[in-house]
Amino acid sequence: MNNASGKIGLVGYWDSVCFDEFAGKDKRVNKDLVDIMKNYMAQKTFSRGIESLGAEASMVFMGNTKKSVDYMMRYSHLFEPLPDKYIDSAFLDRIHA
Repeated sequence: MNNASGKIGLVGYWDSVCFDEFAGKDKRVNKDLVDIMKNYMAQKTFSRGIESLGAEASMVFMGNTKKSVDYMMRYSHLFEPLPDKYIDSAFLDRIHA
């Protein structure tokens, strides 16, 4: 939701919202954003200010990896390319449904 205009954003209108170019260890990540997404994925609600709103949009996270899926499954994990602030057990748990 846009705080200035009060208009509902993408998760309030669409069936799914895609975050492209999500991977990359060097990306700057706002931990507050991670917490907002965790809450949304757990409760199907989001809040901006004092009002809490419900939504049904799925979240899709896309990004390139530097290694093959076979390599990552054998020697690390599929989320290795994500910035460290996304390596949060509750966040990853919600991505797994």
